[in-house]
Amino acid sequence: MAEIHTPKEHLFISESRESRAHTFSIVQEIGPREEQQDVCNTRENSAGHHIVAVADGHGIDGFDAAEYTVRQCLDMVSTQTNINYATVFEELNASIVQKYPNSGTTMTIVHMSPEKIQTIHVGDSQARVFRDGDTFKTLTIPHRPTVGSEKKRIADQGIPLQDKRLFLPEAATYVACSRSLGYQQPSPVLPYPEIRSYARTTSDRYLIVATDGFWDIIEKKTHRRKAVEAILAEGGSPSVLSDKLLAYVKTFVLIDNITIYVEDIHLQTTI
Repeated sequence: MAEIHTPKEHLFISESRESRAHTFSIVQEIGPREEQQDVCNTRENSAGHHIVAVADGHGIDGFDAAEYTVRQCLDMVSTQTNINYATVFEELNASIVQKYPNSGTTMTIVHMSPEKIQTIHVGDSQARVFRDGDTFKTLTIPHRPTVGSEKKRIADQGIPLQDKRLFLPEAATYVACSRSLGYQQPSPVLPYPEIRSYARTTSDRYLIVATDGFWDIIEKKTHRRKAVEAILAEGGSPSVLSDKLLAYVKTFVLIDNITIYVEDIHLQTTI
């Protein structure tokens, strides 16, 4: 099991791990923040399926909220089946509201079996598969008030936006995510996860899971996304690639904590 976070006095941390079936790497950068509030952890269940969880905390106790959520989710996903994620996330949300008031976290879980990749997420930490042919397959859509079905939901409810952020009257503040954990319900910010499944193929090469501190920079310009695709197309170990991705994103002005998880999933494909 790998658990990564950066203490306040540290600027950078990385870890590479290899097991019989899984080779992956995690790198982090604190960026301009006073402390690291991202948490990344992994687990294998009894069937040997690899499970990855990435959380991006916010607020005074953001790291604690993120660490608590990752631990609870991985304990559950690695030991249980037929999980009602809507109920689980609703209960997690209530616990965070009680334990860590005025704080919250996103949550992205990636559960890999030989046949498929399942994602369960709230917030904007994204998971993508890089495939042969130098293309990304997006597994998660960010829960932001200006994106997709969330945009329609927010508009239908008449909730005001400012600078693409959602207004919360109970807190008199604006927030970036339209789904997250740590908000007293009812609220425009929902705790209910979106669940998706992706059928694995022989062209799958790498799984990338990263927080918005990475994706927001990469997605600002098409040539940045192309540069990331070119780095991954060169191939190499997850450790080498994660270091290259972090080095590339650090050539721009950082605006947030960054966590990047890279796993070689080609070796696991049995289809």
